[in-house]
Amino acid sequence: MRALMISRVLTAVLVGSVAPLLGCSGDTSGPPSPPVAPPVVTPPVTPPVTPPVPPPVQSPLIASGPTLVAGTAVTCAVGSTGATYCWGAGRYGTLGDPGARSDSSIPVRVLAARPHLALAVNTPNSIEGPWIACGLAGTGEAECWGSSPAGLLGPGTACTAVPGSNQGTTTCVYTPTPVAPELRFRRLAIGAAHLCGILADSSVVCWGRNREGQLGIGAASTTARTSPTPVAGGLRLVEIAAGENTTCGVDPTGGGWCWGANRTGQVGDGTLIDRPVPTRVALAQALRTIEPGLDAACGLAQGGAVYCWGSAFNRKLGVDSAFPNSVALTPVRVPLPVPTAQLRFASATGCALGVDGVAHCWGTNANNSLGPLDSPGCNVAISGLRSYCLPVAQVTLPLVAITSGVLHTCARARSGAFHCWGNNLWGQAGYPRSTEPGTPQRVPVP
Repeated sequence: MRALMISRVLTAVLVGSVAPLLGCSGDTSGPPSPPVAPPVVTPPVTPPVTPPVPPPVQSPLIASGPTLVAGTAVTCAVGSTGATYCWGAGRYGTLGDPGARSDSSIPVRVLAARPHLALAVNTPNSIEGPWIACGLAGTGEAECWGSSPAGLLGPGTACTAVPGSNQGTTTCVYTPTPVAPELRFRRLAIGAAHLCGILADSSVVCWGRNREGQLGIGAASTTARTSPTPVAGGLRLVEIAAGENTTCGVDPTGGGWCWGANRTGQVGDGTLIDRPVPTRVALAQALRTIEPGLDAACGLAQGGAVYCWGSAFNRKLGVDSAFPNSVALTPVRVPLPVPTAQLRFASATGCALGVDGVAHCWGTNANNSLGPLDSPGCNVAISGLRSYCLPVAQVTLPLVAITSGVLHTCARARSGAFHCWGNNLWGQAGYPRSTEPGTPQRVPVP
């Protein structure tokens, strides 16, 4: 009996000891113990992804500029694809393609390093050049092609001009080549054998030939400048253009300035003295642009009026008036039916594109450059270089741009199509060279 009681006591003790381990007790009606939570697993920390830094955006220096330009023997334009095309004389590399050294009436794509937002060509009075073309990229880099008299465009391929021309032995740049690559330009202008440009800070530099003071650096010289040289006086300009041996520009206030050759009054200061430094044009009206030519110049006022000065030969001043010695020493107003939106003036002709989209041109009408000889306002009594027109409407379709070469004219219609007419000796008017119609012919620019 005693052994049985000890056994029961040990059993009770063992049960009482094991029950807590099993989550129960002698009283099975109590709440169960909470389950043990599993260990918390901390996910790996992912480092933040740093987005790549985009390259800095270069603000364009060229907001807008001429994209249709006509020279003596070549025409260039930026087509609808954004590429630059030239047509006309190819012998000095003016078409911008080393494989196109012959004249072409079909537009040739210029092998440019980058798209051009502004173009420039020169209009030398000589039919043998030098012929130069340039383009500006949106960030201000300049590249040029064509003749390089006195190393104007830098090293090129040796070539010899036709005997009797005013460029003599020169080099030719057949592929667009950077010019003054250390500089950034807002505008570029080309004379017969000199270049001028407005830099990013609106200051002005020029280089090339300087026999009449066309560089504006303080004195004329028979020694050409081969690198960009600041114009005297610290002049700041917003527009610039170059004629044969005269350069002109407009300052931020609308003041007009010219320098260089002035033997026919093309500087517009009331004298016939060459000016080797920038000289103020004697015009009270604020100007938007000035376009010098061979021996005259014209300016577009901010209100849309057009004024011209210099040689009045063949009515290139746009007025049928007599001037002492056929020279207007100060600006005279050109009679036009509506305010002008765009002005172009070259060696012998001027064109004003009205706000209505109609262009009126005047001056020498050789080779039907201003229209048929029997057009209203044109002189038909004398043929050849002495044929002239007072301002006469050019095209009935609406235009958005016009340009004048020495003896041919080109325009871009509102539709985007290009048209040219007049002298076509080298194919610069863009149609078969055997014809020179006085009415606009379409040029197939892509």
